[in-house]
Amino acid sequence: GTVTFTPDVNYNGPATFEYTISDGNGGTDMATVTVNVAPVNDAPVAVNDNVGTAEDTPLTLGLADIVDPNDFDVDGDALTIIGVANPVSGAVVLNPDGTVTFTPAANFIGHATFEYTIGDGNGGSDTATVTVNVGGVNDPPDAVDDTVATNEDTPITLTNADIVDPNDTDLDGDALTITA
Repeated sequence: GTVTFTPDVNYNGPATFEYTISDGNGGTDMATVTVNVAPVNDAPVAVNDNVGTAEDTPLTLGLADIVDPNDFDVDGDALTIIGVANPVSGAVVLNPDGTVTFTPAANFIGHATFEYTIGDGNGGSDTATVTVNVGGVNDPPDAVDDTVATNEDTPITLTNADIVDPNDTDLDGDALTITA
């Protein structure tokens, strides 16, 4: 016959089991098998994160922001961010000090994402996604110089339609009015 031994999950060290043999004529004997279970590195587990920033505002994140809150390693290995990739609606950089800087695309408002990879220093790694909620801010309007004409000694009255509407803009789509 055969015997299959399956060690407990994440267990390493000596494990034992007993077996009994029989000669077929009523004689039996018992013995113990010791299995030395060698440790192997278990990969860390990266879990998706959610963070926020304002429109046009870069966001720098460290281990405490995206790794420590929810990523883990069953072996207890120290985790580091070893890579970033696949930014959507922005750019992402892994800085030399181990922090990550995400810069939203210009004037972008909404949910942007990027991936980060953690490593345990023993060859194990895993990847998760960070969702960045980019909140809007009021962008100032863009006033463009205008030229108008009138005759000498003749006053001129100008309205929004005369000097604002033809060429002044607002990225947020706000209504523009003359205030001074």
